[in-house]
Amino acid sequence: MFSVLFAVTLTLSISQSAFAARDYGDSIQTAIDLDINGNNHQVDLDNEDIDFYKIVNNTGGDKRVRLELKNVKRDFPDETPIINFDMLIICPDKYGDRQVYAPTDRGIAGLDYYTITVPNGETAYVEVYGHDVHSYGESYQIDLKSYN
Repeated sequence: MFSVLFAVTLTLSISQSAFAARDYGDSIQTAIDLDINGNNHQVDLDNEDIDFYKIVNNTGGDKRVRLELKNVKRDFPDETPIINFDMLIICPDKYGDRQVYAPTDRGIAGLDYYTITVPNGETAYVEVYGHDVHSYGESYQIDLKSYN
């Protein structure tokens, strides 16, 4: 089901962004770069928004990276976030076939994460979206950690 949702999203690319500027990574074509050597982005998102990121590997070898999706409480940082964001990852395997990965949803305020290997010369994509209609008005942070 997740792969069907992801494929439909890739085909239609009709989402809207709640970030300060419209069209912030709202499609594969406008995906935001995540540095293969590790970095993070903090973004506002609502339940009707979808944000895409890309990880381009031109390092000369395969690259193992861990993606972490965190909820960020903006208004009251000492309180537990109440928003649940999810992500899907599409990455080519060592044979060049595209695979879709859906990290385990760890629920409200949970840390969703997944480790992938991006083959040299390939690009992986990450789709971040709100879990349900209650997922709006808060921020998420996506971190990429490089292992090699």
